[in-house]
Amino acid sequence: MIKALQDTGKVVACQTKAGRERGMKLTKYDLIQKLAAHIYRKIKDIYKPVGLTENVSQGKHALVLDIVNYCKAFDTTDVRIEFHEYNNRGKVLLINNEVPCAGIDQSADRFQNHIQDSVCKKDAQRTPDDGLRCTAIMLAPKHRGTVSGIMSNKKDWSKSDIAGDHVENFFNDAVIDFLNPSYQLSQPKEENVREFPDEDHASWDPNNASMLEHERDGKW
Repeated sequence: MIKALQDTGKVVACQTKAGRERGMKLTKYDLIQKLAAHIYRKIKDIYKPVGLTENVSQGKHALVLDIVNYCKAFDTTDVRIEFHEYNNRGKVLLINNEVPCAGIDQSADRFQNHIQDSVCKKDAQRTPDDGLRCTAIMLAPKHRGTVSGIMSNKKDWSKSDIAGDHVENFFNDAVIDFLNPSYQLSQPKEENVREFPDEDHASWDPNNASMLEHERDGKW
């Protein structure tokens, strides 16, 4: 592991079409990439966390970046004796001066936190149920006039005395209904969803309680 941290990288040509056209260069860290791939597989095999892709080459990228960004040069005279064999011109590259991992364990922890945060953010993004609930609210009789005006780029003059953007104001009001668990909505009629796969619309639920666990506002 410590040997991999001594990898200072090599400059290579970018392999993407746009990169080749622009003559772009990038730094490749072969040893660190191998270490990151090994750690990635171990995390996946041992902990089986949700959110890890089967594509190791793609999934390890965040871990490689963390190791490279946190690795720094220490004076050999200032580091633990266990690291002296990796001395190069009076310097040793480490994440921290702690045995046995030299900080690689911290990179692994940060990587796992990154994956967990990514899963949480993904859960908080728009889902088919979100879209279904929002659409049903917009089509509710009390909102149809306003929505029609928004679609035709006309302001609802009954609310013209309200300051601010009328579209944003509408969604600030609509989100109140969206987050109200007692505001129950019906499933869409069969004729309106027949073009979608049965397994998709059969699972849609405009009253899914999990949608209400996340903070929402009109801008969302």
